[in-house]
Amino acid sequence: MRRQETTSKGHSYREVAASHLRVAVINVHHPLGKLTANQVEMVQNCLMGALDRQLQQYLASGRQAATFRGIKYTGEILRRTSEDEISLEWLKQTVRSLIPLWEAAQLNVVPLTEGCRGRTSPPGESEPMGSRSNFN
Repeated sequence: MRRQETTSKGHSYREVAASHLRVAVINVHHPLGKLTANQVEMVQNCLMGALDRQLQQYLASGRQAATFRGIKYTGEILRRTSEDEISLEWLKQTVRSLIPLWEAAQLNVVPLTEGCRGRTSPPGESEPMGSRSNFN
């Protein structure tokens, strides 16, 4: 059996290379980026509707639709792992185009760092999402 090479912290190089595909959808107006269970449900319903529409369009044309390795809601943070760059970009664009789902809703997609407990960048450092009036 072939031995898998690892970094000094014990992660495989494949895991490290794909780490940018792990992101969090955060609430910009919360100091830690947290979302309530009700807010996550609203976000997930919109994202699943948008993904369903994309799947129907892409199946007809033979293109690859966005795919995700995992979706997890823990510690009031919505974590998503994209399968590839195309899926990650779809997620960013779709979250950016969501109508405000609750009063003062402002969502952002940020990198999920190891041990992330909330916001991964200071307020104002990354582009806020959720300020448009429609979604795809």
